Amino acid sequence: MIQRLFPAGLLWGELFVALEKGEIPLRRVFGFGSPALAVGSLGLPLIIFLPPLYAEMGIDLALVGFLFMMVRLFDMGTDPILGVLGDHVKSRWGRRRPILVLSVPILLLGGLFVFNPPIGVSPTYLVLSMLLLYVGWTFFTLSHTAWASELSGQYHQRTRILGVVQGLGLTGALLILFVPVIYDRVADSPTIAGQASTMAWFIFVPIPFLVAFALRSVNEPAFVPPKPIGFLKSIRVLFSSFALRRVLLADLLFGLQAGAAGSLHFFFVGQVLLMPEAASPFLLIIFVSSVAFLPVWMKLSYRVGKHRAFCWGTLVQSIASVLVVFLPPEQIMWSILVFILIGVNNGAAGSLTRSMMADVIDEDHVATGQNRGALFFSMLTMTGKLGLALAVGIAYPLLALIGFSAGEANDQASLDGVRYLLGGITGLAHLAIFVIMWNFPLDQKRQAELQAEPRRQEQTSG
Repeated sequence: MIQRLFPAGLLWGELFVALEKGEIPLRRVFGFGSPALAVGSLGLPLIIFLPPLYAEMGIDLALVGFLFMMVRLFDMGTDPILGVLGDHVKSRWGRRRPILVLSVPILLLGGLFVFNPPIGVSPTYLVLSMLLLYVGWTFFTLSHTAWASELSGQYHQRTRILGVVQGLGLTGALLILFVPVIYDRVADSPTIAGQASTMAWFIFVPIPFLVAFALRSVNEPAFVPPKPIGFLKSIRVLFSSFALRRVLLADLLFGLQAGAAGSLHFFFVGQVLLMPEAASPFLLIIFVSSVAFLPVWMKLSYRVGKHRAFCWGTLVQSIASVLVVFLPPEQIMWSILVFILIGVNNGAAGSLTRSMMADVIDEDHVATGQNRGALFFSMLTMTGKLGLALAVGIAYPLLALIGFSAGEANDQASLDGVRYLLGGITGLAHLAIFVIMWNFPLDQKRQAELQAEPRRQEQTSG
């Protein structure tokens, strides 16, 4: 049936067919990943719509950038704590399930406050409501991603499962972009506040129902209590991992470039390219490209390895960053081509880094006997958040430094500065990722050895 609906020649066909032949039926993988449709759509408004919203409501532009950065930094600091707690949950419902359920009410309450700020909103309101939202988001992300990585121990099958989850998240981000476009056409007097409030309904209302669907779709793998290990040894192994350092640094840089691109997007399209009405459609193009090309990079990863596929994707995006600097104003077709290239690797980067982190977790399991999946993924979310926080905290003050104004006319030097900021930050970040990840040590052969090592040790001790 799957082969008839999705022939292997289609972009997503081979991925779906391979998943159907795995340990978990495709429909259950989709059911488990379905909450990503809603939660995956949350990140884009936080980067693109909310900073301008709070600036428009009276908080100084530079202060908005600083506050968003500081909240991200604080949230980043809590990730390892929440990750450790998640790994030590013991209940008859499992390790991941209770935290996933707990995340739902926290997400809903935080989202209600963040996306619906009152008139005369204060910086304190922004900080407290963002902190609440980020706690719920972290709880969800750590439990859901760790659970997804534990559904299969096979090198490529693990990538496929995480690819579907990532693809659903990108689809959610794509769908949420239609909301402000439709809102602008329907509303009598459209505002950024109205866009944010409308998006909140589409993001948060489905979450409880999708989480319930996910819980019914798959069983949580049995948890084998780890052997006792000293605290100092566990820390030493953690920080001595060469592979872990590379994944975290690459994810930090990818978050930095994504945050810079997102925070500068509306300024770049509206005032530099002189096409403000195209800002939201261009975002749609980026996410359509991300979803469409995700299986291409995954298929390439089967041939050259996850890390090499990741590297080639970042190289394509670095070319797009150079083109951004030279993109002429009011050239719709050239702009569409560049924004397609910008989105080409966005989806694959998220799924491949998470799949590589799952391989790092295997390495840690062999070294320590521990299963610290939530802790390792907490570090991955931590670096991604740090990258996004640094991007907003760096880009907005630099905009002010070059004399750029969000609500006023700008001279040519300021507009050119926006080009150089966008192209320079994203291009250099992608090139650095290419260098860092090219010789990543955990390939398919090494991961198979890591999977076999615990069984070999059991046979030897037996």
